[in-house]
Amino acid sequence: MYKIEKNVPLPYAAGRPGGGKYPWREMEIGDSFPIKTKKEALSVSAAASWYSSSRGGAFRFTVRKNGNGYRCWRIK
Repeated sequence: MYKIEKNVPLPYAAGRPGGGKYPWREMEIGDSFPIKTKKEALSVSAAASWYSSSRGGAFRFTVRKNGNGYRCWRIK
């Protein structure tokens, strides 16, 4: 028989403090971070979309060109 335990936190993925490559969890609405290349911007956009859909749409992000680079904002 197994004993059920409550409130045991799930450990983060090894080598990824905060549980991922991008700072989704730490971002508040209006926060943003810079992205250097178009290739990276496409990757960030895809990751943001996945993160949002995996949490029932509770989070929304947008990636836009900003000066010489790109930037990702949390919008919801």
